[in-house]
Amino acid sequence: MSEASAQSLVIPVLRWHYWEGSPSELPELKSVEPLLRRRLSPQGRAALAVADIVAGGLHPVRVVYASQHGELARTLGIMESLRPECPDGPSPASFALSVLNSTPGIYSIARRDHSPALALSAGEASCWYGLLEAAPVWLEHRSPVLLISADAPVPTLFRRGQVDLAPVRALAVLIGAEGEERLLARSPSQSVDEQAALPALASALASEGTWRREGSSWRLSRHA
Repeated sequence: MSEASAQSLVIPVLRWHYWEGSPSELPELKSVEPLLRRRLSPQGRAALAVADIVAGGLHPVRVVYASQHGELARTLGIMESLRPECPDGPSPASFALSVLNSTPGIYSIARRDHSPALALSAGEASCWYGLLEAAPVWLEHRSPVLLISADAPVPTLFRRGQVDLAPVRALAVLIGAEGEERLLARSPSQSVDEQAALPALASALASEGTWRREGSSWRLSRHA
């Protein structure tokens, strides 16, 4: 493979934190008041918990939020409430919380931070595209950017017979010029193992990780 066909990106990392677990064992989130906390889905709560650990004392901060499935369970609940046997229909609050940017929106409200926030979904590669979105934002503004990526098991209707469910996963990465470590991303990469995107990115932040999908692959490595 020629050098000309390869792509690379160097990303300065200030801090990062990864969490995964079951929906019944979500991390504490004391920084968000109970009224807002009750509105969060499992992945939303996990997302804000890791964001607090990474950027709790930083204000203001731009946010990029990435999720493969977003608020799929809540959206399905709205669709089910449209059936004839549900005369009350969906509530306006449910709709407002079903959109992809509801989690960064609640994060902004909880922090009273009016900084720009972007939400994206790009299939199973969402966290990687979130990283590729956050890095140029930092390059343009030269101020810290917080990448948050989270997902939860999909509702039963969408499992296609799968028995083993993925856990709730959440990752927060704070990108900034003062970062003592650099995350080097190279594409394409050869001879990599299949790995779920979020754990692969967390592995890269810890030491080195790889991720492959449909013939394309990325290798990320950490450098002090």
